[in-house]
Amino acid sequence: MQDGQKPLFLQEKAGDACYFVPRPDNVVAAKDACENSHSLNETFQRYDLCKEIVDPEIINNIPCNLAHDISKELHRNLIFTKDAPWIDDEDAALACEVESCKSNPSLNNYCQYYSERAEALKAGGVVTSIARLDSDEEKEAIVPCINEVYGIAP
Repeated sequence: MQDGQKPLFLQEKAGDACYFVPRPDNVVAAKDACENSHSLNETFQRYDLCKEIVDPEIINNIPCNLAHDISKELHRNLIFTKDAPWIDDEDAALACEVESCKSNPSLNNYCQYYSERAEALKAGGVVTSIARLDSDEEKEAIVPCINEVYGIAP
């Protein structure tokens, strides 16, 4: 689901329900909205977003209009770091198109892997590998590019 050009990490389900990918358990970005004075506090409390562990039955069934508001609030404080950058394959491939990453030789294998994987998934093809362990050097190099793709570059 998009908000303009920015991905919101939301997936629509049947009907008017959305869920987050990844699920926002114990998200530091939710801290402001968990304060009583915040305009979204009631929504964050209702969907357990201020708890350390979120109940999947609750978080995976939020009306899309509220999920959109929640996601925008989380993104307001979101920044990826090398210690916790969950990036889906398509977004990793997009980050590899940012000029500073495209020209970074330490990302050659990383970008080839995620670009091929994203293309295969888009085409409905079979992806044989389940996961890749990215090196610390790759994580360090990709972070500014994914933040740029998401429009949250510092």
